[in-house]
Amino acid sequence: MSSSFVTGALVEFVGQPGTYGVLEELNGAVATVRWDPDVDLSPRVNWKSGNLQRVELPSTVVRLGTEEPGLLLEPAGEDPPKWRVHFLTGVRTVPESALRPNRNLDAITKIKNGQIGSYKRFRLGLVTRHHRLAHLHDDLVSLGHTRVDVKPHQVGVVHRVITSYPHRFLLCDEVGLGKTIEAGMILKELRTRGIVKRCLIIVPPNLRRQWQFELKTKFNEVFSILDADTVGYLQKTEGYTGNPFARYDSIIVSDAWVTGDKRASEVREVDWDMIIVDEAHHVRSTRQGNRVSTTRLYRLVRDLADPARAGRRSILFLTATPMQLQTHELYSLVELLDPVLFASEDHFEGHRRRARGLSRLVEQLSEGYPIPGEEPSTTLQQVGSWLGLPERVVQERLESSTQEREALCRELADRHLLSEILIRNRKKVVGGFMPRRAYRWAVTLTDDERAALALVEDYVQNGFALAESERENAFAFVMVLFQKLMASSIRALSRSLAGRRDRLLVRAAPLKAPAALLEQLFEERETAREIAEAHLHEAEAAELDALVQTLEALPGDSKGEEFIRQMTILFDEDPEAKVLVFTEFRETQNYVGELLERASRPRRPIGINLFHGQLKSLAKDDAVESFRTGSGPQVLVSTEAGGEGRNFQFCHYLVNYDLPWNPMRVEQRIGRVDRIGQEQVVRVFNLYSEGTVEERVLDVLERRINAFEETVGGLDPILGGTEDDLRKILRRAPAERDVALEELGQRLEEQVKRARQADEQLRDFVMDVKSYSREIAEKIAGREHGLSPAAQQAFMMALLADARTYIKQRGDEYELTFHDPFRGDHLYEFFAVSPRRWAVFLPDALRDIEHVEFFAFGHAIVEAIVSYVLDDSYEGVAGSWRLIAGDDLRSDTGWLFVHQLNTPGIRPRSDLVPVFVSDDGTVSTRVGAALVERGTLFRRSEEGDIPVDEIQVGSIDEAAEAADAHVGRLVAQRQQAVAGDADKRVGRERERLEAWFSHRERAAEDKLANTRATVERIRASTDEGERRILPVWEKNLEDAQELVHELAVDRARRIAELDKHRSPIIDHQLVSAARIEVRPSLTIEVPSMAE
Repeated sequence: MSSSFVTGALVEFVGQPGTYGVLEELNGAVATVRWDPDVDLSPRVNWKSGNLQRVELPSTVVRLGTEEPGLLLEPAGEDPPKWRVHFLTGVRTVPESALRPNRNLDAITKIKNGQIGSYKRFRLGLVTRHHRLAHLHDDLVSLGHTRVDVKPHQVGVVHRVITSYPHRFLLCDEVGLGKTIEAGMILKELRTRGIVKRCLIIVPPNLRRQWQFELKTKFNEVFSILDADTVGYLQKTEGYTGNPFARYDSIIVSDAWVTGDKRASEVREVDWDMIIVDEAHHVRSTRQGNRVSTTRLYRLVRDLADPARAGRRSILFLTATPMQLQTHELYSLVELLDPVLFASEDHFEGHRRRARGLSRLVEQLSEGYPIPGEEPSTTLQQVGSWLGLPERVVQERLESSTQEREALCRELADRHLLSEILIRNRKKVVGGFMPRRAYRWAVTLTDDERAALALVEDYVQNGFALAESERENAFAFVMVLFQKLMASSIRALSRSLAGRRDRLLVRAAPLKAPAALLEQLFEERETAREIAEAHLHEAEAAELDALVQTLEALPGDSKGEEFIRQMTILFDEDPEAKVLVFTEFRETQNYVGELLERASRPRRPIGINLFHGQLKSLAKDDAVESFRTGSGPQVLVSTEAGGEGRNFQFCHYLVNYDLPWNPMRVEQRIGRVDRIGQEQVVRVFNLYSEGTVEERVLDVLERRINAFEETVGGLDPILGGTEDDLRKILRRAPAERDVALEELGQRLEEQVKRARQADEQLRDFVMDVKSYSREIAEKIAGREHGLSPAAQQAFMMALLADARTYIKQRGDEYELTFHDPFRGDHLYEFFAVSPRRWAVFLPDALRDIEHVEFFAFGHAIVEAIVSYVLDDSYEGVAGSWRLIAGDDLRSDTGWLFVHQLNTPGIRPRSDLVPVFVSDDGTVSTRVGAALVERGTLFRRSEEGDIPVDEIQVGSIDEAAEAADAHVGRLVAQRQQAVAGDADKRVGRERERLEAWFSHRERAAEDKLANTRATVERIRASTDEGERRILPVWEKNLEDAQELVHELAVDRARRIAELDKHRSPIIDHQLVSAARIEVRPSLTIEVPSMAE
């Protein structure tokens, strides 16, 4: 073998085709190789171990450096080896070291040149293309390639949004119905269709990690959280000084941070494809008389949604509170998405009032005609008024048939303009939710405990007075924190006070920060000590020391004792109970864990897990999995941030060890267990100390607004300020405090009662039907989506194996280790830290485990491997395949030619046409399809390569011509059908677009006329106060004129694009080919273990 190894010879590493290098020295068993720049291998190779082979150059080559193609003629010398090559510029003698195989050849040429890949790679390329095309043409990709237990109403929402133009909607499902899941599915669909690349998600600060977690674990969508820390990291570590929003394609930001002047300016510069805003009721524009006030967030989103600059940008606003917003607030959100759906705010309010009658009319007519208890003439007049039809025509249609009456109902529903842009599913319509039950666990404090807490209360009240006199809002926030700690646990209170005292005694520099920053630290770090040590005053030291000594001298803890007593009762009643315990503070969390440890007994051990935001992903997953699968009583003690993004439907007991003052926080806690899929009554236990502020807060939350047994998530506009109200009230002296708390409770009770009554009164039949079409949802959900579990797993394993991945199963998950050179050549950007990943291949496996990734289409690593396999230079483009006969395939030999048919149009598609040409001349697409199906099984013991010296290529040209002719006839047949279908599709779509634009152009003209009239009136006015707002209205006039122009331009562009699809031309191309041998019995040699 060494005789073929000479200095200057072209060699490659065995088993890694394309890893080319030049032999520079041969010293015994060691060969020194100068590898090509894209090959990451050691230059010293033991050739006697069989790792090195000389490259047998094919008839077509390229010259290194120039990439000039040439035809290999004959050897021109051997030391070093040279070849005579015919290039386009003439015949040249070239060293072998300067030549490389021409890999960019069609499959047939490669086979003729002897560049035949292994059966495994040919099969993988064939199956990858087959699965890829099926994936791209799925009605809803997200149903088969995401880790979500999708519900019918969510299917309906996603289908509605992605089949509409433009993709701009208010998603207003009630709390608990999964708006985040709907948004993730919509994002996934638009990404798969190539509509969305760059996406920005704006959320409240406390929801950033929840969004990031759910998008990654459920949709394989990796988003970067951009904040001050991220920007600092980019500047210091990467030296990046450009616009940070241009650094990533997928970004999550907090609504507070992104609205700063600098960040708002930067985010406006980026050409986003999609914007998602959660809690969109914070995008607020309010009106008082003629004065309109807007928030910074509103002004930013207004610019990002501006149709003049971003008319085709997909935008989703998520809020559970649309019906609780004032008329102007809701109108301003609708106007951002579609500024001409309503000509004016008056038009919006008038339509909203009339829509209630329209909705009742549609609901009644959907049951039949005549409507019971109503004169037919009244019904005919109402329908005719809405549709602009004579009453005689309406009567004929209503009486002719059920189908015609239903068609009339659909036409009426289309007149409901708000439902064109707002989707709202309600729990009562969707169904499937269990009730909640709330219980009180009362704690009776000892006299010593009351006395100690009274001393702390005096300290806090003095602190409030000092903060007010010195105008230190941040110091006041620290005092609020101590009030919360008093209600949480004496342990946490004592340790936080001690930390503040110790900081003073060592004269350590205190943390100086504004109140808003301290609150953010508290949100993110869940620990009181660091925040409690902020804004120190030297005079506090002695007082703090006395307080700490008093608290530490207490002989017991009544609250902790009552908690354990109640938990013992609970576990006696349900020995397998899983209990989720919430607290705001890490100090209290650790203490609760210790209490449970002491209460655990050998006969009945308690499984105890702590869960908080500072845990690493793996530790979080372990805690959740232990809680989920552990036998006997199980407790998960979680902080607020720890529970975000995690769902615990398998648990129905929840304990609030301490209470948040914000009702929305209460809803978020309960929402971890009260979700779709919960099969038990949710039981909420509230621990509180009698005769304390905590009891009064509980009264407000429970008895006044019923936050524990009814959903309050949709009442954010009413309840969102409750915590601020409580903070202000609790600064007061006890006597004033009690009166103020009673007044707050009464006010909230009345507001919540009115809001819930209004929500029920505003029940909208048309909105319900258009938001949730059970028929459409079940029709789509009932189809097969994606691969079967077995096919999905086999396909992923084959892809990974081709990428030289070591796969080791560990329970339900797989440990994947990626190796060079493939990792370095194709996956380097994914493995900066470790070459390992933990994965599952089935969408329903380990859904809530954060460190485990779902490997499927859409995962970045999978997409990189797929791109590599589908590249024209992939070895599997040309191959051979020996397999055995079965019920699907009879014994035969021949050629398989795989063509791809590409059909442009409104919904372009590509189809695989595998054509098998037998050696006897028979042409069959049935056999070709059977070979594809056989390939998806990825059998090993029954398949193998055909030795190259057994492949006679003399018949390949004739066979290829027969296959090409067959595909040509198929294309001609399809062309006629496609042309007729395309004309109908374009006609329907054009009719829909014309109607959409006609309405909006009329509304835009009306808006322009109204704005122009207002400007003229103000110009003529002598009222100085009114004339001061003239510049604003002149700007409104410019915007209205621009909008009319942009609509006309957009209409012309869309119609022109549509008309191009009337006569689509199908094209086809050969994507791979192989020699096929189907044998009647198993005669394939199985490689040895060493091989």
